[in-house]
Amino acid sequence: MLIRYEFCTGEVDAVEVTEEIGTVIVDSRRKEASLDRKEHRHCWSIDAMTYEGIELADPNAEDDDPYGVQEELGESVRQAFAKLSGVQRRRLQMLADGLSIREISRIEGKNFKTVYESIAAGRKKFLKYYDKTPHQNSSIMSVL
Repeated sequence: MLIRYEFCTGEVDAVEVTEEIGTVIVDSRRKEASLDRKEHRHCWSIDAMTYEGIELADPNAEDDDPYGVQEELGESVRQAFAKLSGVQRRRLQMLADGLSIREISRIEGKNFKTVYESIAAGRKKFLKYYDKTPHQNSSIMSVL
């Protein structure tokens, strides 16, 4: 298999590789191009950012949560997650980590619709058991 490399100078070079290695290189390039397109669509402005939350907190502050809000929120999330099936927990966590439903279905080798329905059911079940308090600032809530 012939693999072409284009250098930043515009020079193009071709290298002969085995079919196996060529397949890996082509697949890697395809995934990289896909990720570039995905990141391009998901741009956001720094002006739109809220200047609150743990991301911008002082890491050296002695008491980041004087009223125990994060601890209470964490406990509510843990209790609601405990009600989900293992598959739903895993898929919702992957979704919260930034993977798309299509990526999750590819990783698990499952049909897109199956994964979508599982996540939808998990969201519904999570929200049913989640203790709705006025402080819903969790990253998991942004996905749900």
